[in-house]
Amino acid sequence: MYINIFLTQEIKPSTECTYLGTKIDQMGDNTTEIKHTINQTRKAINALNSIWWHKDIRKNRKLYIYQTIIQSILMYGAEVWQIPTREIYKIVSTEMDVLRRSARKSKIERIKNEHIKEIMGVREKPDIIGITERKRLQWYGHVKRMQEERLTYLLHGAESFLRS
Repeated sequence: MYINIFLTQEIKPSTECTYLGTKIDQMGDNTTEIKHTINQTRKAINALNSIWWHKDIRKNRKLYIYQTIIQSILMYGAEVWQIPTREIYKIVSTEMDVLRRSARKSKIERIKNEHIKEIMGVREKPDIIGITERKRLQWYGHVKRMQEERLTYLLHGAESFLRS
C-alpha cells in the first residue's frame, strides 16, 4: 500500500523508523534498537581491543574506559526499553566480553564470569542490567511526577493500560 500526498509524491511503507534517536518497528517493539545498540557497542569494544588486552594498562583504567565509553553507548536510551530475556543475555554477554578482555582472559580458558568479575574488582558492583533497571525506575519516577497533560505522561499511562 502506498500513501499519496497531494497526488505528486508517494511514500512507501516502512517496517521501522528512527524517532528521536530510537529505532521503533511497526509493532512498537524496540528489539531492533537494542540489537543496533549492542552492535554499536561491539564496534567500540573492537576499536579499543588493543587497550583491553594491553598488559601495561592498569585494570582500574580499563574499568574507567569501560564505564565512560562502553556503558554509555550500551545504555543510551535504555531507560525506556522493554528488554526481552533473550536481549538481556546479549547485553550481559557484551559486558562480560569487555571484562574478559580487560582481565586478559580468553574464552578458550573457560573461566567463569564470577571469577572474571572478581579479577576485575566488580563482583560486588551491580552489573549492566542492574544499572539499567535503576535508570528505568528513575525514568518511571520522573514520568509519574510530570504534569498530567504532558504527552510522555499520557503515553506512559496508555502503555500501562494496554499491557494490563
